[in-house]
Amino acid sequence: MKAAYEEREHAMRDKAETAVRKELSGFKKIIYFWSLKHARKAVKNRENTRFSRTRAYGVARSVFRAMGVDLASKGILETGEDIWYLSMNEVWGIHQGTLPAYDLKSFVAIRKTEYARYEAEDPKVRFQTRGAVYWKNDFLAVPEMADVEEGADYHLKGLPCCPGIIEGVVKLVNSPKDDLSLNGEILVTARTDPGWVPLYPSISGLLVERGSLLSHSAIVAREMGLPTIVGIKGLTNTLKSGMRIRLDGGKGTITILDESGVVENVA
Repeated sequence: MKAAYEEREHAMRDKAETAVRKELSGFKKIIYFWSLKHARKAVKNRENTRFSRTRAYGVARSVFRAMGVDLASKGILETGEDIWYLSMNEVWGIHQGTLPAYDLKSFVAIRKTEYARYEAEDPKVRFQTRGAVYWKNDFLAVPEMADVEEGADYHLKGLPCCPGIIEGVVKLVNSPKDDLSLNGEILVTARTDPGWVPLYPSISGLLVERGSLLSHSAIVAREMGLPTIVGIKGLTNTLKSGMRIRLDGGKGTITILDESGVVENVA
């Protein structure tokens, strides 16, 4: 799959450059391709910087995990993973003696309860607020999710993100704890973040229930030419692993072709 994406990417780039060469000549052509060369170099340097930053985050995560294990061994926390429920100021305060209260197990218990409640809530795609953020805010905007038109010949509709029409089998993935073995399926999920990008070379299409056209994952999907639709109301409640669908990334529509059977590792 990765080779196919790279081949498609090179073909799209060559086609675009050929079209430009036909339209430009002389000094304009020289300036254009000089700018293109340096723009590509700048993008490469930007991505290398992001990669270095990600590596730094990995080192920091290892440091904090070790601190959590140490605190758990001393009975200050229940488990080493509980350190992720503390703020940076609280972590520093443990060692600097600046904590206003030192019952960290109670802090962690309260935050675990709060996070469990957050996971159960239906998140808004966009919202507005004023004053105190956490209380008495009813200024929520309507989520940017597309509705199915009456009498339409498709079953789901979202925001077109990257064009392309494909038919394939669905693989529903809700979290990194799920089965991530992919071999050409159409990936279906509630939401994504940059950590999902390594899965893209192994899929033929991407459907996301929540998200915008300018999210990191959506931008990467477009760069890879991966047919993608985001903001699809009722996606994860409608599509299940094994269903066969038609995805139209240009129109933002999804048509269910076969609802039966769970098919694994379909190329």
